[in-house]
Amino acid sequence: MEAPVAGGAAQARATSPPPRESHARGARRAESSTEPRVLFSWLVRSLRLACLGLALGLLQGVAGCGDDPRPPPFSPGGGSSGGSPAQGTGGRLPVDECERPPDPGDTSLCGNEVVPVLQQKPNLYFVLDVSGSMSLPMDGGATTRLEVAKTALKNLLLEMGHRINYGVAVFPGPGPDPSGDGSCGRGEELFETQEGDPIRCAGDRRLGPVLTSLVRVMNPIVPAGGTPLAATLNGALPRLSTLEGTSAVVLITDGAPNCGLTPCEAEECMLSVEGYSYMGARCDADLNCCDPDVIGAPLAALNCVDRSASLAAVEKLAAAGIKTYVVGIPGTEFYVDLLDQLAEAGGTAQEGSRKYFAISDSNALQDALQAIGNDVAVTCDIALQSDDFSPHLTNVYFDSSLVPFDETDGWTSTDQTIHLHGTYCDDLLAGGVVNVQVVSGCPTVVR
Repeated sequence: MEAPVAGGAAQARATSPPPRESHARGARRAESSTEPRVLFSWLVRSLRLACLGLALGLLQGVAGCGDDPRPPPFSPGGGSSGGSPAQGTGGRLPVDECERPPDPGDTSLCGNEVVPVLQQKPNLYFVLDVSGSMSLPMDGGATTRLEVAKTALKNLLLEMGHRINYGVAVFPGPGPDPSGDGSCGRGEELFETQEGDPIRCAGDRRLGPVLTSLVRVMNPIVPAGGTPLAATLNGALPRLSTLEGTSAVVLITDGAPNCGLTPCEAEECMLSVEGYSYMGARCDADLNCCDPDVIGAPLAALNCVDRSASLAAVEKLAAAGIKTYVVGIPGTEFYVDLLDQLAEAGGTAQEGSRKYFAISDSNALQDALQAIGNDVAVTCDIALQSDDFSPHLTNVYFDSSLVPFDETDGWTSTDQTIHLHGTYCDDLLAGGVVNVQVVSGCPTVVR
């Protein structure tokens, strides 16, 4: 979160983090303040068969693991590199394939038919806060909050991009701006929702063309401006509503939303909550720095916590069947009640005292994103679409390792669904399995 700026968007400084400037000219932080499902669908892409030496390449075209030659799109807060927000990854690249047809000499599996699995990938839409305060360091080092978030997102999509479709929006952006100075522009889509790279990329731990393109368009972004969350989510809803399958929003932020125009009392004024002063006096109940009449700043209300509008935006998403996961990194400790409310409104409240994912460091951020990805994209119930499925002539494999038929620690089936149990289900949900294969043709191995 960043308080908006009067007279121009805040620019991230390379040497030291900027103070949280505001539309109340002269406001500064006081010295005493503290800175602080849908189905697992990608299961049959890179299938390996032996016995009869059958090679089935269930591919939608060979995808390369090279670089995307297209230039990056706009860079919020850092100027524009030309063009409009990213709309995909461009043309196909020279073949350096992440996904290849199965090796006919691979004798690790037995069978002569792959049992098809229903393929309906969920959509994960990441909404990333790139406000000025995201330039502050994280983990006690020189790496900024934004860089930590970028790295965690890249690592997540490298590991499980083959299981999902994903897109990214950042805020603030080039959209309508009530401040008039570029600090509160509505965030817009940076990367169009699309299918991730093939499963082979995850197995080889290499960036495929889709993730490469995302990294390239995210690299130029520098933190600047305020936190227009409500406008950003409202702007994303029409596009998200057109996506096929189940969709979920993952909000990554370091504070509270602002950039609204509704005046507020001092307890909802971010300048008071975070311990700013104005003209040498501390912002508090006696000096409401978000009241234009008190401090003579017409846009002072932009520094109010935009609670009602942000909750309403998340509720609209929920009404459209789109959950919102809330990930709060350092900086959100001032606003835990609001982030809890957003998580509850988004249908993703966590067990325990904190309902949102309260993150303290980069490792916790990576774990939280992994948990969210698994919650959305992985299930221990695997639906099949083959009418020829025979539970007596079927075996299940995790990355070429046999999963025995066992109702306690293995797999069972009902109708056209495979059910995983015990440690095998745990491993799958924990993200420890890259490829699940259901293969027919040999007698089922029972524990």
